[in-house]
Amino acid sequence: MTGWIIFGVVFAIMLFVLFVPIGVRVRKQDTIIKGWMVVGFWKWQLYPSRPRKQANTRKPKVDKKPKQAKTVPTTEETPVTPEAKTQRPKSKFQDRFDMKKLVSLGFKTIARLGKLVSIDRLTLQFTAAALSPDKAAIQYGNICAALGALLPFLHQYMKVRKQTIATTIDFTKEQMDVNGEVQITIQLGGVLLFGLSILVGLAKCYHWKANKKEV
Repeated sequence: MTGWIIFGVVFAIMLFVLFVPIGVRVRKQDTIIKGWMVVGFWKWQLYPSRPRKQANTRKPKVDKKPKQAKTVPTTEETPVTPEAKTQRPKSKFQDRFDMKKLVSLGFKTIARLGKLVSIDRLTLQFTAAALSPDKAAIQYGNICAALGALLPFLHQYMKVRKQTIATTIDFTKEQMDVNGEVQITIQLGGVLLFGLSILVGLAKCYHWKANKKEV
């Protein structure tokens, strides 16, 4: 009975560690920018970092003697022919991996990473402003058009749990202002599966038969 209890506790801890979300949170308000590291329900401030007390341990200054310049013997350079410049030997990396499969693996990896990453909070406040009211109105239209084109693309490739986006116009200001808060997280189990899928993909791109013959 005691063994089953220990097994259950260890299994619960492993599940908690694998499925706990880890990520970052960034907030901008006017000219103040803050950043936190998020692990589950806990967060630690990363930027701006908290000031630390420094001990007054200054070493006495020591007069250094000027260093003498060392003479370097000159060597004759061999001229490089234009044929040698055009001939570029293949690197060992190209011989060992299939480059076409490697490129396709890169695109699949980016798409898979977008599905694993989650945007828990997306809060943006755009304020269109310019020197003249006409330019401010044009800027407001450009912001709305850009959001209408980018947001569907973002929702297609990433998970957005909570989204609050607002666009306003202010004729009293002279420059556009953007405030908001973004929190991006990923589960530790997803990171492990992501790394394992990359290793499997690299193994498929490797030329096993060709390298065995060389050995």
